[in-house]
Amino acid sequence: MKAAMGKRARLMRRRQWALGAGATVVVGAAMLLGWLDRAEWVTRDWRARWFDRWSPPPSPEIVIIGIDDRALREVQTWPWHRAILAEAVRELARAGAKVVALDVLLDDPQGARPLFDSADAAGDPSVVDGDKTLGAAVAEHGSVVAAARFGYRVDEPGEGEAWAPSLSSVLFLLDHDPTIDGMDERAAVTAVIRGLAQGAAAGGSFRPDRMRIARLLVQTKSIRRAARASSMPPPGRGFAWAKAAACVPPVEPLVQGAAIIANVSLDTPDPGGVVRRVPLLVEYDGRLWPTLGLAAAARLAGAPIEKMRIERRGNGAEIVLPLGNAEERRLPTWPGRVDGSRVDGVHAIAWPHGGGAWLGQFSTPSRPGEVSIAAVLEPMLIARGVRHNLAQLDELVGISLKTDEQALASYTSRSAALRSLAVDDPRWDEAFAQQEETARQVAANAAEFLRFTGEPDPAMLSPEDRRTLETYQALATGIPALIDECTGASGRIAAARARLHGLVNNRLCLIGWTATSSVGVADKVNTSLAPQTPGVYIHAAVANSVLTGFVRRPIGAWAALACVAAMGLAGTAIGTRVRVELGPVAVAAAVGGWFLICGVALWDAVWLVAPVVGPSLGASSAWLSVMLHRLLVEQRARRRTEERFRSYVSPAVVDILVENPELDSMAPQRRELTVMFSDLVGFTGAAERMGTARTGEVLARYLVAMTEALQSHGATIDKYLGDGIMAFWGAPIEDRGHARNACLSVLEMQRRLGELNRAGEFGEAGPLSMRVGLAAGELMVGDFGNPPRNSSYTVLGDASNLASRLESANRRLGTSILASACVRELAGDGFVWRKIGRVVVPGRREAGEVFELMGAAEPAGGIPGPLVTGSG
Repeated sequence: MKAAMGKRARLMRRRQWALGAGATVVVGAAMLLGWLDRAEWVTRDWRARWFDRWSPPPSPEIVIIGIDDRALREVQTWPWHRAILAEAVRELARAGAKVVALDVLLDDPQGARPLFDSADAAGDPSVVDGDKTLGAAVAEHGSVVAAARFGYRVDEPGEGEAWAPSLSSVLFLLDHDPTIDGMDERAAVTAVIRGLAQGAAAGGSFRPDRMRIARLLVQTKSIRRAARASSMPPPGRGFAWAKAAACVPPVEPLVQGAAIIANVSLDTPDPGGVVRRVPLLVEYDGRLWPTLGLAAAARLAGAPIEKMRIERRGNGAEIVLPLGNAEERRLPTWPGRVDGSRVDGVHAIAWPHGGGAWLGQFSTPSRPGEVSIAAVLEPMLIARGVRHNLAQLDELVGISLKTDEQALASYTSRSAALRSLAVDDPRWDEAFAQQEETARQVAANAAEFLRFTGEPDPAMLSPEDRRTLETYQALATGIPALIDECTGASGRIAAARARLHGLVNNRLCLIGWTATSSVGVADKVNTSLAPQTPGVYIHAAVANSVLTGFVRRPIGAWAALACVAAMGLAGTAIGTRVRVELGPVAVAAAVGGWFLICGVALWDAVWLVAPVVGPSLGASSAWLSVMLHRLLVEQRARRRTEERFRSYVSPAVVDILVENPELDSMAPQRRELTVMFSDLVGFTGAAERMGTARTGEVLARYLVAMTEALQSHGATIDKYLGDGIMAFWGAPIEDRGHARNACLSVLEMQRRLGELNRAGEFGEAGPLSMRVGLAAGELMVGDFGNPPRNSSYTVLGDASNLASRLESANRRLGTSILASACVRELAGDGFVWRKIGRVVVPGRREAGEVFELMGAAEPAGGIPGPLVTGSG
């Protein structure tokens, strides 16, 4: 029995392992085909936000100069005059910033216009050419990286629109018509239009867009001038790069002054519209152009862009930055997709901190990683405020001195000299001290006049007197306040510059938009950290990876498949060995544990990106496959058990077998059992008198009562033999008290038969009496015949034959219940027996002791005997 059960269990387990392996293979294939990528990227977002305990600190060489809400309040509403950005570049240069990266697209010419609006408090009417001023400041610094937009997509004209020239057409003309280089813009545009018109397709309508062609021409010529210092030729074959369909460079003065022109386009989102990766290099006009973060970090490290190398490393490309001291800095990348095409040189953004917030990404406990550009421009703001206050001071003093022409002329002369000096000029404080002396004397005279006049009743004053009184009050109170605002201006500027020096000295400063108030013009990108992350933070993260080597690398395809296989095996093991109700908990624990391993041990500790969705789905699908198989097999076994045993044993026994399929063994096996045969005395003659119909009714009533009595003590009904019954105890569930339960069942049968007789249930058949034979011993029990369809669950053996012979012997011996000596011995105490003696029954040569069961030592009516099951 145990061998058969073990063989069947091993077969089921092999099938379940095969199902789990099949489900795992399907999941692995889906992962390789990219069907799980969208969900996988979501798990990477979770890891980026939650796991940063062991991530390296950000580079101390990176500072973000934010155009934030404070700057928009204190400096100027956007768009700023580019002279203000020029002043920021100069202040950063003065503070020692080694490299400045402008993450601001300055492609529209601004030309000459007032530095501040006429309504501005400073009232500065000077007209300044912002583009030239910014270009000059950038050139003076010498290490400024300017932003250009490289578009990855080509905007096709809509249906019905006229044909428009393509970039390739303009580039072809530039390459093959050298006369264009010497033309002015108008003549060049005319030449381009003529060439494009000649090359238009036959029959196609041509409507030249002069402004678009002119802009494209100027931009192309401008970016080509920056190509040598800002780009590199692509390496040999074997690489695929993100290709730009167009380039929008900054204004010409900025192109001429910048050290590098770099790409700031971030329109390369992954599934879900989230920018998680950026191409570090984009191909345009036969050259590879770096992204802003890479270019700025390379400049800081002293690695010229034109000398960068690209090497193949495994499945990805490695960017090699040669440093000046014969050292090299390597930045590994991995393949990705841009606009649906597979490309090399893609960098997965490695955020230094999690937490789901972009602010503070590059800060450390010892220094801030973000500085408002208003702090950079604080000297300019101080000087601007001082000049505004000086203008008011001059106006008040001029009112007081208008009657003293000599004093007024002297003051005005000194004031002009003071305005010619910069506020941070060391001579400024000395020059202001002379003005301050005169202004304070004016304020003192006004205060003396007010003391002399006292506090006159305004109702008693004429309008002219009231105006005079108000003027003296303004002189007495306003002049000291204005003096206080101007005093120490150079010291405040020096202090502001000292603070800025401590923040940016020898560092890379990335200037970009971080304000939250003006969403319409803000440079915000949906990232793993937050849906509104400033684009400058992405470029800073790229620079941080270059400077620190902090790069998250994906594990290889084979390693990813190994992870799926391992989790699939775990899910299969859970399905085959864990109880059904605990399976979901175990699978959830396995998936959660794998996520923690991927997040803590791999993502955070060793910077590896392992798949989460594929292995988790592998474990879940493998477990589910095994569970479905188990449910189907168990359901089929349940139906089979119910069908086979429902008519044999009590419903309680059937339920036990269904809930414990290991107890159900239909295969023939040897067991110790007790067998019973019963028969009604003289029922054949009564049946002839009653006829067929009435006989069936009486017999049905009798058999129902006897069946209930037998099953109440764990009997298995073997078969009905007309008015006789064959039953046995001890199978299919092992019952160590089978003989005792058999005796209790027989006595219960006799009791119920007496009740039926007294109630007259059998009518004209008269009172019925029953003969019973009981025998015990080792028998073969199981499905005999052609299972499962043409078979019978029965017993075979000598004890079965003996029970049948003892039932017949009752007729000769005048007894009712005859039992073998083995039954008498196994039944134990609690019964009344009458020894009949040694009897030779038909079919047996030797005599055996026989006992008649007279009853229970204590009334057992209706008291069910215990059903004792063994371990089987």
